Amino acid sequence: MTQIVVNLLSNAVKFNKPHGNVLLFAAPSPGGALLVSVSDSGIGIPAGEVSKVFEPFGQVRGGAHVAHEGTGLGLSLSKKLIELHGGTIALESQLNKGTTVTILFPPERTVHRKLRA
Repeated sequence: MTQIVVNLLSNAVKFNKPHGNVLLFAAPSPGGALLVSVSDSGIGIPAGEVSKVFEPFGQVRGGAHVAHEGTGLGLSLSKKLIELHGGTIALESQLNKGTTVTILFPPERTVHRKLRA
């Protein structure tokens, strides 16, 4: 779980605009699954290129945007790790507006504790 969140936050910071925002959100879903999302206000990904970022060594290099350092393995490894836990990953992005990556871990892979009042 730690490696997945580190990968998502690293990408959000790396591909953000100067003085941009990064938001980490985590909450249990109504069915008992764990939902985690990372959003940024960065450069975004063109619609036709979104699937490429989940491929090993897949990097999107937009016209005016300089290629960023990295191997292109962060999202592909995160996807594999999430799938090994029976979870899912989804990515929504708008060019020059930002990206949100959402992961969902199933209830059977989530620890539930009651909070004391």
